[in-house]
Amino acid sequence: MYSHKKGTSLSLDDIVKKVESHNTKIVEITGGEPLLQPNSSDLMKKFIQKGFTVLLETNGTFSVADVPGEVIKIIDVKSPGSGMFGKHDESNLSLMTEKDQLKLVLADRNDYIWAKNLIAKIGKDRKYKILISAVFESLPLSDLADWMTEDSIDARLNVQIHKFIWGPESRK
Repeated sequence: MYSHKKGTSLSLDDIVKKVESHNTKIVEITGGEPLLQPNSSDLMKKFIQKGFTVLLETNGTFSVADVPGEVIKIIDVKSPGSGMFGKHDESNLSLMTEKDQLKLVLADRNDYIWAKNLIAKIGKDRKYKILISAVFESLPLSDLADWMTEDSIDARLNVQIHKFIWGPESRK
């Protein structure tokens, strides 16, 4: 809803120019859900052609099969506590490479146990990294860090640092 009420419509070329004006060579395409946008793949290709490192953060409900191979994919698998559990495209896991990341956002101890079992099921032979985050409002990072340490989970604790810097409600 933010983009519908306060966003600005831009052409793909205008988006690239705007990002270039920030003097960076890394761009992350995120959402809402960026794969809902019909030209998201074309936008990624434009950034790649301009020499950008491109990251795509997706909720995993749509296939990433058409995402350019150069793109670093960060794919969510929704936990039981998310209210979106089971809505991800299971085939996405087989499309992930060593540069990609699987993201699990956990709301509570039950979600953590689910994540621990999922990581064990996936196994250590996977090519990609696993990131585990806490729902900011419901799971203290200290609890999650303690559980991960106690269980020697083969994953990285991922912190939504922008919520600590600007607050959980900020759109910065």
